[in-house]
Amino acid sequence: MQTENNCHDIRTSIFNATSRTFEDMTFSKVEGLKFYWGCVTIKSPCNGKLSISMPDHFIKEISQNMYSLEDTKVNEKVMLDVIAELANTIAGQFMGLHLGEGQICELGLPETGISDSVVYDEGMKLYPFKVDNGFVLIGTIIK
Repeated sequence: MQTENNCHDIRTSIFNATSRTFEDMTFSKVEGLKFYWGCVTIKSPCNGKLSISMPDHFIKEISQNMYSLEDTKVNEKVMLDVIAELANTIAGQFMGLHLGEGQICELGLPETGISDSVVYDEGMKLYPFKVDNGFVLIGTIIK
């Protein structure tokens, strides 16, 4: 039996179990994804976090559209900048709508990263959204 400390083996086992199940039951091919994520801390008037996560192929498409770039010009740095901008903008829009007009909020600087799984803070509520040809997961904790 594998332990939580051996994450690579857990990921491989999860992937293989998922792949075998979908291939055997639905004749569908399963591919692993990398996720780009961004997280913004909400500092006032309430405490919390807002996170965004999306698969690499979709953030690449979004990056191309935002900056009118060719496929070959979109690199990891560009995609991390885009996910940071999306996280910051969504957090600002959310707080404006949540608090009401005229209220001031303070947000931290966005943190970003790349992962082979979607990881959120304990207690974070996840909201999945379909956007054109992709999907986005938004997570929030508001205290």
